[in-house]
Amino acid sequence: MVQDIYLSNMKQLKVKNNFFIPKTPYERFALDVYNLLVENFSDTFFVGGMVRNLFWHKKISDIDIATIAEPNHIARLLQKHNYQLNLSGRKFGVIGIMTGKKAVQVTTMRTERYSHNRYPEVVFTKSLQLDAVRRDFTVNSLYFQYKSCVVLDPCEGLPDIATKTLRTVGEPVKSFREDPLRIVRAWRFQQEFNLKFETETKKALHQLLPLTSKLTKTKLQTEINKSASQNVKTFLQNKFG
Repeated sequence: MVQDIYLSNMKQLKVKNNFFIPKTPYERFALDVYNLLVENFSDTFFVGGMVRNLFWHKKISDIDIATIAEPNHIARLLQKHNYQLNLSGRKFGVIGIMTGKKAVQVTTMRTERYSHNRYPEVVFTKSLQLDAVRRDFTVNSLYFQYKSCVVLDPCEGLPDIATKTLRTVGEPVKSFREDPLRIVRAWRFQQEFNLKFETETKKALHQLLPLTSKLTKTKLQTEINKSASQNVKTFLQNKFG
């Protein structure tokens, strides 16, 4: 199995059985979706902000699942079980599973190639390592296997979780040039979680701040509104508005 290769060649952490205990209807819904996917596609993981927030004991607001299954296979399985889907992002490998006004995002593992804008060319992959290196920050690049209580760490995110350090995956100037929205996101995370910037990441944030002027007002406001804190929203409005 591909999973066996991951476990033998990648840093991992065994977490306690109570690392994730669903506390809200949204979290219970997400776990039902995850379990269904794992039963059919074993290489399936919780990923991103949810895993980060579990380590920091913060509220889970969005849940993302990564899997090797391709979008059509995912959609077919979920439709068979009568889930309500948002298929608008299917060509990019993203399917939303709706519960009320919220969604669990299921994404096929992929690589991304940027050209002249922030919308990349997407190629699906079965490599967790390749999927991980397209992500924004190391603390968002942790993959959690619920049933085995294992967190996989392909991008050295666990040390940054421990020290509350924000560091880009890969070279920061390249990362921010590929997607200037990451600059706004970096400051949002720093303010929300009281993080320190890794040295080169901090230099690139200041150097490339003018790139955010290329963002549309809609994109910028959507990112700002992801914060639940009015103080953070005000900070971001003053910095980027």
